[in-house]
Formats: sequence, C-alpha cells, structure tokens
Amino acid sequence: MVAVRGDLDAATAGQLDARLDDLVVGQGNLSVVVDVAEVPFIDSQGLTVLAKAWKKSRARGGELRVDNASRSVARVFAITGLERVLAGTEEGSCCGHP
Repeated sequence: MVAVRGDLDAATAGQLDARLDDLVVGQGNLSVVVDVAEVPFIDSQGLTVLAKAWKKSRARGGELRVDNASRSVARVFAITGLERVLAGTEEGSCCGHP
C-alpha cells in the first residue's frame, strides 16, 4: 500500500509516479492500493499518474486501486470517469464512497 499525503498536483505527482513505477514495474507487484485519505486536492497531473500506473499494472496482469478518498477527491474521479477504473470494481464505488 502507498499512503499519499497532501495535494497531489504538478508539484508532487512526479514523486508518486516514481514510487508507483517502482512498485509495479521495478518490483512486479500485482496488487497495489493507493490510500488517498490525506489528499485534500488532486489535479490533472495527479490523475494522469494514477491512470498511467493503473494501465501499467493491468498490462502486467495486476490491479491498482485507490481507497479512502475524501468527497472532493472522489468527486474529481467521478467527473473524469476514472472512478470505475480506480475503484477496481464494476460498480465503481470509488475510494470508499458509494
């Protein structure tokens, strides 16, 4: 599990990208959970990092999902359509919010 704290934006997305790439590609983890309970804000850079890591994970037969998003972050996932992808479920109850 990767716990993210603080805003996930252009200033911080690179660090998460490197960490997720190491977990998925470098270490070959097939199941990665990104806990965003302490992320108050996410922008397009943060969304791109999560979507890219999800795609890499799926290409290797794995799964990446996001848990514990605040209402505001979960809303961004819903608006962008990433809710279903990052929830890891057909129902799309992303990030701990139904």
